[in-house]
Amino acid sequence: MLALNFIFSLLIASVNPEAWFFEHKLGGTEATCWLITNGFAGVIIAFSLIRGWKYDLLATFLFFSMDFVDTLLIPVKFFLPSPFFSIGLIISFLGLVMKSLEGERK
Repeated sequence: MLALNFIFSLLIASVNPEAWFFEHKLGGTEATCWLITNGFAGVIIAFSLIRGWKYDLLATFLFFSMDFVDTLLIPVKFFLPSPFFSIGLIISFLGLVMKSLEGERK
C-alpha cells in the first residue's frame, strides 16, 4: 500500500498537480512538492518495514493516520473517508496490536 501511495502521488503530481493539505488547497509547485514528499515518506517507511526497524509499525500507523485525517478535512458536500487510507490505517493498527501481543508473550 505504501508503494501504491508513492505511485499514485507521482501520477497525480505529473498529470494534474492539485492536492489538499489539511483543508488548504494546493496547486502547481506546492502540490507537486507535497505529493512527492508524501510519496517518498511512504517509501522510506516501506524500507523500514523491510529492514525490520524498531518503530516501523508505529511509523506506518502514524503515516496512514495523518493521511486519513488529511482526507477527512477536505471540504466536500458529502462525507466520505478515503477507502485507501482507511484500509492502510486498519492494517497498520492490526500490525501494532499483533506486535504488542507478541511482546507481552516474551
